[in-house]
Amino acid sequence: MPGQMVPTVDGRPIPEFPDLARMRRERMARLQEQLSAQGLAGLVLLQPSAVSYASGAHFPAGDSGRAALFRPVVVVAAGDPSPHVFTPYPEGAPPDLPADHLHGPAFPDLAQGASVLASAVAELVPAGRVAIDEVPYPLVAVLGGRELVPASSVMVPVKLRKTVDELACIRHAQRLNELAMCDVMPLLRPGVSQSELTAVFLDRLYELGDVSNGIDPIWQPMPPSVAAGPWTVHGDIAFPTGSTGHVLRYGDVIWCDTGIHWEGYASDFGRTWIIGAPPTPRQQAQ
Repeated sequence: MPGQMVPTVDGRPIPEFPDLARMRRERMARLQEQLSAQGLAGLVLLQPSAVSYASGAHFPAGDSGRAALFRPVVVVAAGDPSPHVFTPYPEGAPPDLPADHLHGPAFPDLAQGASVLASAVAELVPAGRVAIDEVPYPLVAVLGGRELVPASSVMVPVKLRKTVDELACIRHAQRLNELAMCDVMPLLRPGVSQSELTAVFLDRLYELGDVSNGIDPIWQPMPPSVAAGPWTVHGDIAFPTGSTGHVLRYGDVIWCDTGIHWEGYASDFGRTWIIGAPPTPRQQAQ
């Protein structure tokens, strides 16, 4: 609109929708800046959020007991404009990743997989100090001869400086969350169950595209007073629970909380809603 203020970063406007290819290029350039400034020959990333950040690769979410074993791994060599991605999910690699930088999986938590990763690191980064964010026990034995430093020295300063496309990703993630919640709001009435609300929310996320659910949506009825609430060993009201078949009743005051992920960025939606009744003066004052 004419005269509307356009937010900028370093003089660059934040786009309505992120340019993901440009975002990956600028991230890699920043990683290379840090490697050069710190005299590092390479970077090895095992933690899922760091892998996603450095490569743009997508992979299924998993619980803590399984995510570690089947996680992708990224190796960044100093001077190389593209990351090397070792993944069980090649379909999740970004389209602009060179074909010779996409590799089969390396399982660093297993002895054989650790040897595969160590051989790849030796080939891609033959000498010099290497930054790494996690060293599982099998990897210790095969990388013992390399000088390793914490990858946080590289990742923290890089992640702190958001690009215009990263900020656009955050905004888009929040927009998708709110769009899904707009489908839920009209259903708030006595007799609806928590699981019904969750089903509508997740169905809308699926329609919106490449979105993943971050937490089990919460639709938690709150007690009318602290004294009437559930107590825990630490003296506080219990944390809101996830979705069940619990049916919401007229006048219930519910805390709702949803969280989704898009392109590695999380968004959150939190509200206090009342089922079927207008707020009382006391509730309005609260």
